[in-house]
Amino acid sequence: MNYYRVPINQGTLDIDYKNLVDGITISETEVVVALRGNPEARGTWTPITEEQFNSYKPVITPTTGQTLEEKVNQLQNDNLILMDALATAFEEILVLEEKINMLGGTS
Repeated sequence: MNYYRVPINQGTLDIDYKNLVDGITISETEVVVALRGNPEARGTWTPITEEQFNSYKPVITPTTGQTLEEKVNQLQNDNLILMDALATAFEEILVLEEKINMLGGTS
C-alpha cells in the first residue's frame, strides 16, 4: 500500500481512482489516500507514512455507557416511531387521494 497527500482540483482528486483503497479529507484542498499497487507518483503528491495516514482517521468513542441490550431496545423503539410516522403519512396520502377522486381528478 502507498500513502500520499494529494490535492483536490475542482472537486476531483488528482489520482487514478482505480488505485484508490481509502481516502480521508483533511482540508478543502487536500486528501490523504491509500493507493494499491505501485502508482507512479505525480509531482502534486506528497508521500506520507501509513502511521501519518492512520493519524487522520477519526477516533470513534462511545457517547453513552449503554449496554448492548439497551442499545437494541433503543433501536427497536426508534424503529417503532419511524414505522408509526410512515403509517401516518400513508394514511394522509390515502385521504388526499380520496379527496382528489371525489373532486373528479385522477390519482
